[in-house]
Amino acid sequence: MLGRRDPIVYPSKPANGTSLVYDVLMPRRSERLWTKDELVAIADQRGAPASPRLITDWVQLGLLDHPKRHGLGQGRGTVAGWPESQVRLWVLLVDKRPGLKQMATLCNIPVALWLYFGDDYVQLPQVRRAMTTWAGGTHTRGYRDAASLVLQFVDEIPGIKLKASRRKLVQSHLVGVVVNGLGSRSLEQFRTKLIDLLSPASTQRRSPPKETWVGHVELLLARLEAVRRIRTGEVADSLYYWARVLTHSARTGWAEQVGAPTFQELIPNACRDLATTIGLSLTMPKAPMTQSESLLNPEIWKERQLVDHMTWSPRVSRLVLPTGDHPITGLELQHSVTGQPAGSEKPSADH
Repeated sequence: MLGRRDPIVYPSKPANGTSLVYDVLMPRRSERLWTKDELVAIADQRGAPASPRLITDWVQLGLLDHPKRHGLGQGRGTVAGWPESQVRLWVLLVDKRPGLKQMATLCNIPVALWLYFGDDYVQLPQVRRAMTTWAGGTHTRGYRDAASLVLQFVDEIPGIKLKASRRKLVQSHLVGVVVNGLGSRSLEQFRTKLIDLLSPASTQRRSPPKETWVGHVELLLARLEAVRRIRTGEVADSLYYWARVLTHSARTGWAEQVGAPTFQELIPNACRDLATTIGLSLTMPKAPMTQSESLLNPEIWKERQLVDHMTWSPRVSRLVLPTGDHPITGLELQHSVTGQPAGSEKPSADH
């Protein structure tokens, strides 16, 4: 409940930020809600001045969730506030904010919490707003942010180095598609154009094997299509949930071979990684609705409008930290998928 009791006491800001990240994930200590004024006070205490207007803006951008309303009882109205999980997120955001050139960078934090740790920290509606912000679809700088994003995608293609003039041409062409759509062209026609624009034969003397750069072009195409549809809100909830399940399925096998990455390593690319997975479901050939009906098939999720409920419980060490907390030594994730049963009425197309 609302009140001044049970305050959250945070340590001073560490140099590497590791304690801040894991503090977000610590078990909830209180069921109360924190008001907007209390969030501002917490930021001020950490040397990161904030304002009520900043909180309102961050809610719209998806960095924070909408406040929950709590009744005061006996006809005294309601008061809005945020649960402890969002207060912890707020602290991490305000500490990471100084020095950032683009607000979209902060969007990786709530998206990473939802993608890797589940719905107890961030809900899907907030993730959708954060992804739209990251894709440059929520403000007047949307075109500029989209242009920066597509260049980042292109620059990540190994073995392809564009001259300044061609780089500008590629950027103009790609951002136009992201912002305005394909127009009268089909996805296959755009794929052909993309391969022509980025052909190593026209960008550098020594060309890598064709299958290498064409594969990267396919990845770029998936990201561009995802960004375009995220900006316009065309991506269904079911695809977000499918992407999360696939991400965990893929990382489980990968981690067994090369070791699991830390959360610090996962945060910076959370939005890009989620968009990539969503984009692959939009651009790759559709998998058949096989009898096995694997949950790794996005068509199953769209057909039945499936929802993934993901939670986790920490494996806690017996060691006691100076703060009185027990360090987390591991995570146990649980996925629970619900949706329409087989044979039920078919939902409308969602992308």
